[in-house]
Amino acid sequence: MDEAFAYKWLLTLGCLSPTEKCIYVMLRLLMLHTGEPILNNLRVLARWIGYPVEEFEAALNSLIEGGFIIRLDNGGLWNSEVEKELNNLREEELDNFTCNIIKKGR
Repeated sequence: MDEAFAYKWLLTLGCLSPTEKCIYVMLRLLMLHTGEPILNNLRVLARWIGYPVEEFEAALNSLIEGGFIIRLDNGGLWNSEVEKELNNLREEELDNFTCNIIKKGR
């Protein structure tokens, strides 16, 4: 992780409550894992992250209002930074794949 990325994360997390921080990080990790928007099922997500539904819902609404999480038209949850990270990973994987092919061809 480069310093600019870490610094940006610290700035982002610094303005969130402890509950919001936990939920934000866990949702981003889930998005990175699935590689796509996640279904906005409050009960399932709250249980998975370990919060009561009401507390999870309040924090999620705050994250949405603050622009940290996007609620899509279909109701899914997403984060534009996750999309950038996934695109960068795909580019790196393609570059690594290309480099490996070139090395094998030598």
